Amino acid sequence: MRKILVSVALSSIFTQTIQAEDRFPSLQSEDFEWGIGIGALIEDAGYRNIGSETSGQPVLYLANQNFRFFANQFNWNFLADESYSLGLEVEGRFDGFEPEDDEFFTGMEERDDGVFGGLRGEWKLPVANFVFEWMQEVSGDSDGAYGSLNAYWTVDTGFGQLVPKVAVEYYDRDYSDYYFGVRADEATLDRPLYAPDSSIGFDVGIDYIRTFNTNHRLIGSIKYRRYDSEVTDSPLIENDGSPRFVFGYFYNF
Repeated sequence: MRKILVSVALSSIFTQTIQAEDRFPSLQSEDFEWGIGIGALIEDAGYRNIGSETSGQPVLYLANQNFRFFANQFNWNFLADESYSLGLEVEGRFDGFEPEDDEFFTGMEERDDGVFGGLRGEWKLPVANFVFEWMQEVSGDSDGAYGSLNAYWTVDTGFGQLVPKVAVEYYDRDYSDYYFGVRADEATLDRPLYAPDSSIGFDVGIDYIRTFNTNHRLIGSIKYRRYDSEVTDSPLIENDGSPRFVFGYFYNF
């Protein structure tokens, strides 16, 4: 399945996952910071007969107190202090499939990638750090929207940062139907008509971040997403959830 992220500065970066959750949310900087490197992703998004996919891409990272560009997300804060931020976000999402991915999808229309824009807020509280997103597609494919509420904790150790994360994610009916539905002209005996309603997913995972010799940074992430019945009842989906592994290295200038 083609899942290529579009970089706004250097080249394509990372490969998609079917997620709204922040990419390495603790990667932030008070001063301007940037780096380049390479990353690898292993994921099984749950589509029937496709299985796990592995990909590697160049990585670009740009950040200061008011903006951050990492992987397929760009955030710009118009309100911010030490405990909260509120701003705009643009994100490329690369869900979906092509008919060429497997003969099971022959006769279906490709589900295209999408660009989404919306609001992102973060609140740093003693109990946890919370991130809220509400995003609407602006590229005109699914016309869908999604929202997420994420919580993460940053634990400094002698060998780097550990960042446990949990998230709940909402996809509206247009989003769910576009990526998990089967239209009347696509239906077969093995692939019946299916029109899902809005859906909710749950994530749990942990990031690892280590900076050494000032300029070198290693990152890793393990995450599992649990789908709800609106997704798992789709004839296009064969798994109850989606595991994902990300590994990367980049150099900070």
